[in-house]
Amino acid sequence: YTTIHSLTIHTMADAKGSEIVPQLHEFGITDQDLSVAIKVLDAVSSLDPKNTKKNKKRKAASDDQQQEETDGLSEFRKPNLRQFRKSLASCLSLHQQLMYDGKSEKEFYEKKLEERTLKRQKNGREGTAKEVCGCYQFETREG
Repeated sequence: YTTIHSLTIHTMADAKGSEIVPQLHEFGITDQDLSVAIKVLDAVSSLDPKNTKKNKKRKAASDDQQQEETDGLSEFRKPNLRQFRKSLASCLSLHQQLMYDGKSEKEFYEKKLEERTLKRQKNGREGTAKEVCGCYQFETREG
């Protein structure tokens, strides 16, 4: 069955004219499919007002130069993008694991704070070196 299944996937990929993405082979996703998904994500991200580079491209592509500025968030909330938002939300957890080294955001920042505190304590105990007659004398810092 595995051989037949993989042959079917390769046949589907051949029909589309591109190669199967190895991580998504069980879904029959091709490089071309991935390219389209990236294009869609880039287009949707242009709704974010913070994304000025993509907003310029979006405005340049607009037919109506007098088009009133719209709020990107309200555009993103419209019903026609509902399924897109749901699918995107399911990817968020995976992306956060990538961003936070496999931990939750809270755990990640708690660990960073703990490491920073320990580093400060260590630096405070080490003291500074002063040269006195060719020898080093160590003084500890207070507070």
